[in-house]
Amino acid sequence: MVVGGAPARSEERRGGLGLRRAYASIEGAAADSTACVAHSCTPNYLHFEQASKLLRAGKHVLCEKPLATDTRESDLLVKLAAECKRAGAVAYNLRYY
Repeated sequence: MVVGGAPARSEERRGGLGLRRAYASIEGAAADSTACVAHSCTPNYLHFEQASKLLRAGKHVLCEKPLATDTRESDLLVKLAAECKRAGAVAYNLRYY
């Protein structure tokens, strides 16, 4: 699945990546019961809100760094993943850069 900044961009990316579905919103993606995992590659300020919605919707979440914009939000996401019994992970592609 893919969610872009605009429906047309979502559809363009979906086709380019060979994915089956594109969504106009994170809510639409969260409501898809056929998807079990999401990779959040959005601006930093959206990570907490989107990861929270996806975890509550029963998705495993891989989030690009940073997980959130402060430690309080990071802590809440870790606890939420545990409560929802879902994996939550952070990608550190430039860890030693």
